[in-house]
Amino acid sequence: MIWFTRSRRKINGTFTPLLRWFRSIGTSAGHAWRRSLQLRVVVSTLTLSLVVIVILGAVLTGQITDRLLEAKISAATEELERSRTTVEGALAGAEDSDGLNARLERARAQLSNRDSDAGQTASQYSSSKATACARTRPSARRHRYRRAFATSCKVT
Repeated sequence: MIWFTRSRRKINGTFTPLLRWFRSIGTSAGHAWRRSLQLRVVVSTLTLSLVVIVILGAVLTGQITDRLLEAKISAATEELERSRTTVEGALAGAEDSDGLNARLERARAQLSNRDSDAGQTASQYSSSKATACARTRPSARRHRYRRAFATSCKVT
């Protein structure tokens, strides 16, 4: 118990100047608040502006999130509808001699071919972009434009 009180006195002795400084700052700020109408108006205006900005930010963030979610859901629904149509067309084929497994395999192949076609389109776009960037590469003397060029011609 004696050790605890000694260490407490030591801590209080260490932080006493800091506590006095904070107390003096608080006292002077309180006096300035009571004396200055201009300070009260400015601080109140800034506080209310901050509250309004935070509320508007929260509302806009919520709306943007909802719109993005709706767009992703509609895109997924459209993709599902296209896939369903493809599978229905493959399964309802006129060839009744094929078995169900063969028709399912044909539908899977059509779906995977459609996905690979979309991947080829994306890779063709990126390779054409790389070719265009290679043709328009700046000369070595114009080194100050290299950084801007490098960031605009990144192939993803």
